[in-house]
Amino acid sequence: MKHTVWHRLDNASKIFPAVANLRDTKVFRLTVELTCAVNPDYLQQAASLTQSEFPPFRMQLRRGVFWYYFEETDRKIEVGPETDQICAPLYIKGERQLPFRVIYYGRRINLEVFHGLCDGEAALSFLLNLLTRYLLLSHPELQLKLAEVLPPQSSLQQRADDSFARYFRRSGKPGAAIGARAGRKDRPGPDGKGSSPARPRRKALWRQEKACQQSGRYPDDSRRVIVTEGTVPLAGLLQLAHQYDCTLTEYLCALLMYCLYQQQPRLAHPLPLVIEVPINLRAIFPSQTARNFFAVSRVTCHSADPGLVTLETLIPVVRQAFQTNLDPQALARKVSGLMQMEVNPLVSLVPIPLKDQLLKLSHKLADQAVTSNLSNLGIFRLDPRLLPYVCSVSAVTSVRRPQLLVASLGQTISLTFSSPYVETELMRLFFTQLSQAGLAVEISSNLEIQA
Repeated sequence: MKHTVWHRLDNASKIFPAVANLRDTKVFRLTVELTCAVNPDYLQQAASLTQSEFPPFRMQLRRGVFWYYFEETDRKIEVGPETDQICAPLYIKGERQLPFRVIYYGRRINLEVFHGLCDGEAALSFLLNLLTRYLLLSHPELQLKLAEVLPPQSSLQQRADDSFARYFRRSGKPGAAIGARAGRKDRPGPDGKGSSPARPRRKALWRQEKACQQSGRYPDDSRRVIVTEGTVPLAGLLQLAHQYDCTLTEYLCALLMYCLYQQQPRLAHPLPLVIEVPINLRAIFPSQTARNFFAVSRVTCHSADPGLVTLETLIPVVRQAFQTNLDPQALARKVSGLMQMEVNPLVSLVPIPLKDQLLKLSHKLADQAVTSNLSNLGIFRLDPRLLPYVCSVSAVTSVRRPQLLVASLGQTISLTFSSPYVETELMRLFFTQLSQAGLAVEISSNLEIQA
């Protein structure tokens, strides 16, 4: 009888199985568009070879008495044509299936992943490996070896590592080699006036201030994700961010917040706008895991008069929030606090049906304190010799509210809005701002953009 090998879910993964549903499946998609139609046979070969190199992608999610867990499996990935909705469910209670899929449509290769398996950085690494193998198979005239075009590969053990347990379980302090970043003492208000402490006291979940919420009308099929993608020159967008003396992510966060303010009703006491931005902890703590390893940064802006808010006044607010939230010591304290809940004996002994309900309530309360999300997956580092065969890379996700995902390849960056609503005013405002700033914007959507 074969011995079953199982693994604990990492700290960030535990919420996803409990709260996933048919509308918000907790699945995200990475897409690469090629210059030629996809060859299914080569894609199947590439997917099988890549799966064997990534241990987390050889596991299936199981439901235990007290916790969910991953079980190693011999199940092989089966590539197929796209036939379902974007980000269709990958975890269904009681079913045994791989928590990811590889599908194709025309010139597009799609990797869909259940967020409980890994984060965007890990999925990008998997997709880079898969795409590189596929292009070498489909273009033998290149006469290139895999080792020549892929960056140095991490070991199987490194990819399977639970980096949350490695860096945060025993101590709330990061390693001595990682220094804290200096932050400013005061945080300017959105209108340039006033200040608040750079390190506000962390509130309990049930005391979190509610944030302004987005709303809209669902499409006829309420499970459908409405996608609006804009592509712009990467160099031009970087130059625009540098004009404001900020990073690309900071600029996009401020621009998104500004466009949200343009939508906000003129209330006597408007709620704050809060944008959540995932932080790739691999950039701060040495890790090459192919599992989840991220924290969440919150950017908050509260203005008594949204009509006075400008992009110029939002930039310092966003910059200061990023500087404060990226401090390694603060990150360690935050993540370690979450880890303590995981090992609490009272929490551990709660049966999983009750634990699911508690997590759903916690998730709902946390949702009320967030307006939107911005996730920058960074640069897809495909070897330059393979770039002529690929047009673009982009990302979408199942959503409860409109949010923005960013990815870049070569000289182009994709800015993709995922939304549960048919209204596209936010997207129109966002891309209009970029166009008026002098950038050439190409827009595509699976729904007609409202003028």
